[in-house]
Amino acid sequence: MIYILGILSLLQILLLPGTILLKFFKIEKGCIQNLVFTFGLSLIFNFLWVFGLTIFSINYPAAHYILFVIEIVIFLWLYRDALLAPIESHAKVWVITFKEMPNSLAFIFQKDEGETFFSRLIKTIIYTIFLLWAISGLIWFSTVLIDNWGTAFKLWDAVVSWNRWAVNLSNNLFSSNSRYPLLIPANFSITYSFLRNSEIQIFAKSIMPIFTLFTWLLMLDLAFEYKKPGIFIGMVITRYLTKKFLYKYLGEGYVDVALLFFSFLTVYALLKADRADEDSTKTQYLYLGAIFAAGTALTKQNGLLIFAFYPLLAYLLVTDNMMYKNTNERLRIIFKPILLGLIVLLPWYIFNETRIILGLNSTNVLYLMSADRHNGRTYLERVIRAFEILEIYSFLFPFVLITFPLIQKKFRQIALIIIFPYTLIWAFLFSIFPRNLAMVFPFLGITAGLGVEGLINFTLGLGEKVKLQRIKSVVYLSIFIMLILGAGVVYTDQKIYDTQIEEQKEALFPGVNIKLYEFFENEGFYGPIMTKYPIRYLPHLEKMEIREPFTSYKEFYDNFSAHPEAKYFLIWGKYSSKEVLEMIKKFQSAGAIEYHFKSDNLEFYEVINRDYILDNQPN
Repeated sequence: MIYILGILSLLQILLLPGTILLKFFKIEKGCIQNLVFTFGLSLIFNFLWVFGLTIFSINYPAAHYILFVIEIVIFLWLYRDALLAPIESHAKVWVITFKEMPNSLAFIFQKDEGETFFSRLIKTIIYTIFLLWAISGLIWFSTVLIDNWGTAFKLWDAVVSWNRWAVNLSNNLFSSNSRYPLLIPANFSITYSFLRNSEIQIFAKSIMPIFTLFTWLLMLDLAFEYKKPGIFIGMVITRYLTKKFLYKYLGEGYVDVALLFFSFLTVYALLKADRADEDSTKTQYLYLGAIFAAGTALTKQNGLLIFAFYPLLAYLLVTDNMMYKNTNERLRIIFKPILLGLIVLLPWYIFNETRIILGLNSTNVLYLMSADRHNGRTYLERVIRAFEILEIYSFLFPFVLITFPLIQKKFRQIALIIIFPYTLIWAFLFSIFPRNLAMVFPFLGITAGLGVEGLINFTLGLGEKVKLQRIKSVVYLSIFIMLILGAGVVYTDQKIYDTQIEEQKEALFPGVNIKLYEFFENEGFYGPIMTKYPIRYLPHLEKMEIREPFTSYKEFYDNFSAHPEAKYFLIWGKYSSKEVLEMIKKFQSAGAIEYHFKSDNLEFYEVINRDYILDNQPN
């Protein structure tokens, strides 16, 4: 029953409210767009629902069950035609969609007016590589989603803050130490209300990787919408930004990941409005964008910047192409969407600020900006450190500035309004962690990608003027050889070795490896591990493997006795015998071993009391 109720709670969180609400918006059809809009609307609706119930102290499971039944009835009525249609009619739509996919990719291969075959060939090769590279991101993000299933919250803020606040909400309580908005905890709490149990976290936690996966899908959709191969390059950049600075947070309850999603979703809605043919459709997108901007601010306070800039973004990105030409008309068209966003946004902020004024709540925002939290650094030192912790990715900012003239106007406006203002705010006030910059990542990635595209076009344009296509092949061969020799100066032996080590750490099961390396990094040393998992292929762990399949308790006991250096067990559940697993549970209950983590059906234990294990001889 727990599994069924958990799945129903996920339907409530991910789909049901949004599917109903989206039916009332007259927007253009699009599989990715509608899927992600449904997700965003569902999260915002659920927050308002939980917030309202908790204010009146009626946040009981029965209320959620009743709402769910009502939503199912409304859904069946609204989508009755689609549900009663033969499955063949839906299949035909998908077949047509797949048939049209090659046409959607035509812009990569299509030669522009006046462009030589040589230039288009080079562009096609480059853009195809980045398209395939970008598509590979689907596999990576999907792997994160799959690996996250069945796990519990582990990192500090997720455990002591975001999930704790969710548990409080499910118990009709608001947290007393937070100025943070509670959109994500409110959605977590729905799983606890459905289950009538706040100890089972796997359903709440399972939604977290969806935020980055859906952001990736939105970027892909924009690439085809705007026919800009530079966005493929931006997707690759964003993937590695995310992997570098957010990887360990993607599956946890850190709302910086959700903030990244809602920030980009807001601007995505505006960019879709820009491409809509009818003014009435543009207006519908403006309403959706305002709702998502409010959702951004309800995810974390940083999102207030997105909501504050939304009118300016809407004015510049959308109304310029509408029939309303003068300033008053353009302002009037965005007034009602902004008003709707305020209706969604203000109840929480008024309520929470009132509680702070009355002393029922406190805030740590000033502490996060304080010199103490920044280890006494001056503002200038904070900025310097901020770009130091971004490492090589800090060069993306000057690159965007250098290539600004080569980037389409609308994306330049996004960069000026979002990327640079928020990055400066982060550098001066919140650069304790790079994850606090997360909401800039997709915008920075896309803008840099478009800058690369502009640079390619500019370079090949110059090449056409000097007739590069007529230069002898041997010249290009010589240049190629010189580039290889020059690269040898940059890519030193040590750099190649270090890169290989980092790449090899992701061999076999990356999720398991990351947890192993994090554990030993905290310990400060590597210890011998009894396991069937071949850690001998992993850097720094080559000599730490004590081969043990855990298929026989007697064999395990003899092996353990023969290796007094064994400090850890990494047990592969599906290959281990029931007898051994029962003894492992016994050791854990007695405190002889300590459980640390589980990933990909592998459980990691630390030996605490070796003598106790040796006292349990096999029969």
